[in-house]
Amino acid sequence: MSAPHGHYTTPIADHVDNWHHHSVALEGAPQAEHAGTVNPFILGQWFVLIVLSVVGTCVVLFFYFEHYATQFKAQQAETVSWSAEYVTYKATTDGQLNGKPEWLDHDRLRLPIGDAMAKVVKQYQAMEKPAK
Repeated sequence: MSAPHGHYTTPIADHVDNWHHHSVALEGAPQAEHAGTVNPFILGQWFVLIVLSVVGTCVVLFFYFEHYATQFKAQQAETVSWSAEYVTYKATTDGQLNGKPEWLDHDRLRLPIGDAMAKVVKQYQAMEKPAK
């Protein structure tokens, strides 16, 4: 039928190879149908197991992401990394302000802030007292 239209169709071969014949000698006896009868109880168990596994995995991933995102925000947006420097600086300055008196060099003495303020207040009070 394709010849009058100018098309060429290859002729069908009588024998391609032995596989196409599907003979009992080449293939053996036919096998029984796979999963022809299904136990709905076992199928339901597998369904529940798969659903619980997926939900459990999603819950674990959610909590992991929340923990990771909280840590990342703390480092990036809230700049908690600077807090370590601040804590060190605050401890140093608090130690200088409230620590024991110490000589810085031959002419300067570092006093605790409370003692220094009391000393200044006494000096001003002494200047304000009227002479009798």
